[in-house]
Amino acid sequence: MCGICGVLHFDSERGVDEEALVVMRDSLSHRGPDDAGTWTQGPVGLGHRRLSIIDLSPAGHQPMCNEDGTIWIAFNGEIYNFQELRTELEGRGHHFKSQTDTEVVLHLFEDLGIRCVERLNGMFAFSIWDRRNKRLYLARDRLGIKPLYYSLQGRSLLWGSELKALRAHPEFRPEEDWQSLGLFFSFGYINHPHTAYRDTFKLSPGHWLECTEDGEVTVERYWHLLYDDRGQRRREDYEEELRELLLDAVRIRMVADVPYGAFLSGGVDSSIVVSQMARCLGIPVKTFSIGFQDRAYSELPYAKAVADHLGTEHHELVLSAPDRDLFARILRNFDEPYSDYSMFPMHAVAQLAREHVTMALSGDGGDELFAGYARYRGDWLDGQLAKLVPTSPLRKVAAVAGRHIPNDRVRRALARLPEIPEMRYYMRKLEYPDRRKQELISPDALEAMGGADCSNVYRRLAEGKEHLGAVTRAQSIDTQCYLPEDILTKVDRTTMMHSLEARVPLLDHRVVELAARIPPRFKITRTSTKVVLREAFEADVPQAFFDRPKTGFRPPLGQWLRTHLRDLAWDMIRTHGDIFKPVELEALGKLVLDSGEEKTRSREFNSFVNVLSYCAWRSS
Repeated sequence: MCGICGVLHFDSERGVDEEALVVMRDSLSHRGPDDAGTWTQGPVGLGHRRLSIIDLSPAGHQPMCNEDGTIWIAFNGEIYNFQELRTELEGRGHHFKSQTDTEVVLHLFEDLGIRCVERLNGMFAFSIWDRRNKRLYLARDRLGIKPLYYSLQGRSLLWGSELKALRAHPEFRPEEDWQSLGLFFSFGYINHPHTAYRDTFKLSPGHWLECTEDGEVTVERYWHLLYDDRGQRRREDYEEELRELLLDAVRIRMVADVPYGAFLSGGVDSSIVVSQMARCLGIPVKTFSIGFQDRAYSELPYAKAVADHLGTEHHELVLSAPDRDLFARILRNFDEPYSDYSMFPMHAVAQLAREHVTMALSGDGGDELFAGYARYRGDWLDGQLAKLVPTSPLRKVAAVAGRHIPNDRVRRALARLPEIPEMRYYMRKLEYPDRRKQELISPDALEAMGGADCSNVYRRLAEGKEHLGAVTRAQSIDTQCYLPEDILTKVDRTTMMHSLEARVPLLDHRVVELAARIPPRFKITRTSTKVVLREAFEADVPQAFFDRPKTGFRPPLGQWLRTHLRDLAWDMIRTHGDIFKPVELEALGKLVLDSGEEKTRSREFNSFVNVLSYCAWRSS
């Protein structure tokens, strides 16, 4: 795993300032502590920080070029089918000087151009300068496992693995993008391609960017995930294919020249990944778990039970509250507002793992692929209710009549009834955050954000999927939005803080494409989720391990904020909370910091975490 950055000036007479490029590069030193390099020629410059995983020799130094120096690459990620591709390229006359996957991408680009990404199985973000055609190419993997940002600043293009690399360049103008900040206060993250800064973007998952020497930028999508929830195969057939694909996905992700292990929460996804590692290795897998003193939050007993069952070399840590400096540093590490507070235990488990290994496999992605979230079951029930009230006029009547029903859950379900599936899902997830934006944010700031309603995001993500059922449409939205911007962003930033590479076998694109073809009736029922995944690996990890409520990777953040982090939180919001209504902000702070309890007031608590994350970013 590595960090990349670069500069392209749209003036061929203007050379790249190498000192500025080095500053950009070294802002990413945590992503690559093993080696550093830059290459410049005229108006273009590439920077690279290296975390050595495969081929630890100096031959893997980057930026790297082909034999005649006409193509240069700075690469971040891992290509799991690189050996197969290398054999194919050697058969076509290509010669290699290293054992790296980076050089394979370089030679594959020589043959196929940027469409080489379609042949890659892996996680990646890279930049290539093609001197022959005077073209810059940026590319990002299909699911968005690895990040890549770019910014148009005057007559220059800047790019990097994290926003901090762009901010390190003297020409970068950190002007806030208010409409993107509006997205944050609804979602808890900023959806691609937007960022917190004007003229600055995330390259979306499954896309590449082409930029000519005079600044003409084209962004194109190269991968579309095709859903079909009407599959006619037997569940047993899907289970057999899933077992084969996931075993291979795990196997190819254990190719490394450094020690490796796995995160183990004791949940379905990480337990299955570790079970397949155990099948491949034949020796104990190193596993790592985090827990808390408050048993209501801790999954350590469940993780230990699975570790004992699989015979792993298990390491665990009971996490206490971070000190003030670490708390603020973790928040600011995301470079823009981000409020999934499972970032704190994720940071701790990455730190624990790095004491023993350089690379770890994780179980992320299983909930989005196999309908593991409780909200999907709620969406499934909404869909069943819609079938009982089949016409639009009747649904409107039911929604109006439902306003008088005292049961809050039933009343809200009936209110969602007239909406199309993606809007029912939006209302289920985001109706409250949107309402809180109106209540909490000053009128001027809210107007700059474009108002409180961000439902157009879900409408856009659901375009062309009208033929799908409610659950599959919800999964599609989350795979495009929540998965890359929340889950994978959290994993990348927290692991990279400790120079630890995280690999995600469930997000092998072959597994993802199979999951998209499995009908929801095999994933979710009225009482259970991820059915096909659980059944497929029953022989390796019996379902008895998972007969418990889903805990989630959440720390007792409310307890921390009400005790020794209380003063820090008040300082942050009172110093940097100028976009909020003062009276409402003070009331929310008192509710959470003085008398709040996050379990019984989770919506208010989540609103406060959004505020705190925004203020932490403003203070950076």
